[in-house]
Amino acid sequence: MKGRLSRLGRLNLDEYRVLRREIRSPKDFDRFQIPNYVLPSILTQKFVESVIKRFRMYKPERIARIWKEKKTLNIRLPPVLRLKLLLKGLGYSKSEIANILKNPHEAGDLEDLVWSAVTKDFIYSPIAVKFQTVKGKVGERLIERFK
Repeated sequence: MKGRLSRLGRLNLDEYRVLRREIRSPKDFDRFQIPNYVLPSILTQKFVESVIKRFRMYKPERIARIWKEKKTLNIRLPPVLRLKLLLKGLGYSKSEIANILKNPHEAGDLEDLVWSAVTKDFIYSPIAVKFQTVKGKVGERLIERFK
């Protein structure tokens, strides 16, 4: 499917399934001639469903132990969720974790790791969450106009 859309600019179910299967990262967006607001939504939906399936299998204490031993986090979760699990396993509270994500310079030895996570994560980083909120408000306004 080299970027074809159905009539009226809408995806049919088969086209959606192909897109969902083939899109794996934002780097894939250029492969499809689809409006730029559609592909990020599909990719986000795909990632969130994947995270929901896997998130519970990771225990913060185990993540912290692996980090202390290997200084690496090779787990299949988005960067900010990996970081949150690590910080929780290291004994940080929810409010401390939220503060560190908003102010990476306050993370001490983990500052580089925090910066890396918040700049790479296009779903769970504070920047991405703000963007999703704005996008939702724009959508609500559009719906209001057509009521």
